[in-house]
Amino acid sequence: MIQNEEYKKIFDIIDQIEEQVDTCCAVTMYPEDVIELIEKLRSIIKKGESNENETNGRPNPSKKTKKSRKN
Repeated sequence: MIQNEEYKKIFDIIDQIEEQVDTCCAVTMYPEDVIELIEKLRSIIKKGESNENETNGRPNPSKKTKKSRKN
């Protein structure tokens, strides 16, 4: 389970990368494309963070589907 402090560090690193996009990415990729990828990454991490907050790191049993057996 990732702690809230670790999520903060992750987002700080992403912010630092994002600040440098115009400087470092203009040659190999369009900066807009890199920003789009950063936003997707940030969104995925936020979903993981909210899922962990909801379940305290445990799988959410309500999302599992059980197959019923008929005899």
